[in-house]
Amino acid sequence: MTTTSATSATGAVQLVEAERPAEVAAFRRRVAGACLVLAPLAFAAAELLAPEGEGTARQILDAWVAHRSAGLASCFAGLVATLLFLPGIFGMVEPLVGRGRRAGHIAVGTILYGLVMAHAALVGVNLVFYTMTDPSLGHGQMVRLGGVLLHEAPVGGPLLLGHYVFSIGIVALGIAVIRSGRYPRWTGIALIIALVTDMSLGSVPTPDHVGDLVSEAFLVAGFGAIGWQLLTGRSRS
Repeated sequence: MTTTSATSATGAVQLVEAERPAEVAAFRRRVAGACLVLAPLAFAAAELLAPEGEGTARQILDAWVAHRSAGLASCFAGLVATLLFLPGIFGMVEPLVGRGRRAGHIAVGTILYGLVMAHAALVGVNLVFYTMTDPSLGHGQMVRLGGVLLHEAPVGGPLLLGHYVFSIGIVALGIAVIRSGRYPRWTGIALIIALVTDMSLGSVPTPDHVGDLVSEAFLVAGFGAIGWQLLTGRSRS
């Protein structure tokens, strides 16, 4: 009787240990899915709340003075988006197989670089602009400081490079989704369209936030659908 009980207990332990990897994988998949659903929403909030100037240090600083609270909210939304995208992208690329896997690995590396060097670093720069709008600081001196931040190569160079590398990563991710067939192919197309519309509409005169709204809509749709599939565990139809 004792031997039978010991054998049953051993079998139960082995069964639990066998099921544990599957439970861990399912948990990681759900976390990645939740991150992919929430990250583009936070990213869109950061883009839409950010004060917009015409390009000179004085104009940008004046925009921050006029929208100081919104600018601070944009900073924290951008930080949240970066923190959510990191696990989301890793979890999204992990199940990719076949022809899309190589493009997925390229996407992980480039997006990771872009998130750190462009988006996370931009949060730091924007927090500096927020601090510069403090009423106790001299406006003229802060304008000169803003000019240094905008035009000094050691500051602007990594941000610009990170933006372009991040763009390459989004294209690679869209290609990976399309080629692998692991997720609905339209989601990969949506990610690429989000980048194309952001670059094209951002280079032509448009009403305030029109370009951001269009590109972010595609980004939210693409990442959101992939995230929902991971979150719910539904297979591609």
